[in-house]
Amino acid sequence: MPVRSPDFLACFPPDVLEAITDRAHPMTLLMLWSTCKTIRAAADRRMKKLLALTMPPFYMKRREIVVLEEFDNIGRNNIGDEEMNTFADALGKGALPMIKWLRLTTNKIGDEGMKAFAYAIGKGVLPSLTKLILSLNRIGDHGMIAFTETIRKPGALPSLTRLHISWNMIGDNGMISFA
Repeated sequence: MPVRSPDFLACFPPDVLEAITDRAHPMTLLMLWSTCKTIRAAADRRMKKLLALTMPPFYMKRREIVVLEEFDNIGRNNIGDEEMNTFADALGKGALPMIKWLRLTTNKIGDEGMKAFAYAIGKGVLPSLTKLILSLNRIGDHGMIAFTETIRKPGALPSLTRLHISWNMIGDNGMISFA
């Protein structure tokens, strides 16, 4: 089976690339952006449109966030406490009310970022969220305690059925608060 060149869209003229990105599903757009150098400029414009439509108060550098209605993958972007505070602020302003899955894995989210996130979700801003993945971060006891106290409040995460918190720095106190 022949292997396609990573830049297999290079043969298309710019107006065709614009048409492709304007009609592409956001997940397809993200895949094309990450594999095809030729389509990046058009994909960047489309991603900015998506961000403007869904998250006016929140902007991060290209590739750090692509907002979708049902799934948001913000993993592997070196998001630390400062960026998480910005993200939490956007959530508090109603940035992602219909999101169902949120993946924040392999970042640098620590206790302060987790406290900001917990404060935001305590307002009931993620009513449709069913799956939250926070694995491979730097969340410790204080962040986990704040998160635990928040999710116990009625309406904080009413639809949550799956939570992934493995490979963090959560100790006994954080896990006891969760139990």
